[in-house]
Amino acid sequence: MFNKALTTLCVAGVALTGLVAGGATAASAEERVGAERVQGPLVTKTSATRPYETSWAVEFGSLGSRRLTPETAVANAQVFELPAPGTQGPIITQDDLCLVKGPANPAHPYLNSVAAVRCTGGVEQDWVFGLDGSLRLQGLALSDGQASTEWSAGYIGNSSAVGSGNMDLVDLSLLAPVVSLAPLEATVESVNHKGKTAVLSGTGEPGAVVTAHGPSGSVETTVGADGRWALTAAGLNVGDNALRVVQLVDGKAAGEVDLTATVVKQLAEFTAQVDSVDQEAKSAAVSGKGEPGATITLTTPTGPVEFAVEASGTWSGVITGLAPGENAIAATQTVDGETSAEITLTIIIDELATPIVDPLMAGGVGLLIVALGAAAQARRKQTTLELA
Repeated sequence: MFNKALTTLCVAGVALTGLVAGGATAASAEERVGAERVQGPLVTKTSATRPYETSWAVEFGSLGSRRLTPETAVANAQVFELPAPGTQGPIITQDDLCLVKGPANPAHPYLNSVAAVRCTGGVEQDWVFGLDGSLRLQGLALSDGQASTEWSAGYIGNSSAVGSGNMDLVDLSLLAPVVSLAPLEATVESVNHKGKTAVLSGTGEPGAVVTAHGPSGSVETTVGADGRWALTAAGLNVGDNALRVVQLVDGKAAGEVDLTATVVKQLAEFTAQVDSVDQEAKSAAVSGKGEPGATITLTTPTGPVEFAVEASGTWSGVITGLAPGENAIAATQTVDGETSAEITLTIIIDELATPIVDPLMAGGVGLLIVALGAAAQARRKQTTLELA
């Protein structure tokens, strides 16, 4: 599509603002001749049917009638980009196709048709645009009375009309110089995973409106005088978010870019700590923080123990079956099947805290002596360690 801006179109002194998309004031003849390219509707003025009464016709448009008011002609005409009057070059449609000579019409072999094809830049696609408003392609002139196999109301190449001086002439007052617009450029500058937002930025036509369409709606901003713009798209979802950024100039689309902003699920901080140890029961009270609803798993000597993180983001519990000596307890958090890195808790159970069984209840004096001897030996080891 054109990346150009049209300026209000006027014809025969009648204001036609709004009849052609993107309208602005028509340029003077000098400006049109001096411009490299022009754009506007191919509306022609003719007196072929009524020599002393000018009527308007739509070339390559939706109306085949040759007697139209200027307003009706412009309202039903397509907008083309053309070489400036007095120059030559391609005629480009709004679909970025170029007009060329079309296939012959078997029913009227003396007529020529016009077709829209992919632009190649070749000279066979160049039209000579006369200062009088005539258009010629390799000796063929845009004229009255011509059928088209590709356009419902296209007219080209009536040599008798050219010879009679009644050839349709493009109304130059409807054309305006092409104004090139700065292309839209956009990128995802940063993503706030926790807030589920993304900052988009880029460049565009100064004063243009840039709108980003996302999963939760649209947000817009205006391109600054330096050609730069930035906005924040909010309400993104976890995962990939498709964002379409569109630039509007005078309410018309002038470029769009598709972006993807990826939001990674952010979990609450996972912590684990030992609050207290019951030496005699060989157990410990543990607690910490985590993602609400997550599962906390602690691997103990007797197997894994699980706790749930409360809505407050905290968890707590008691682990039992600890072994005498040092216990390395691995703690992990699991959310949606994803398990965090381990946190290691070290819990020491004092071997001396093991209770001495009453030998009389256990079955005799011999057991008492053995138990007392073992206890004394343990205390001597403890004393030796302390002295060391």
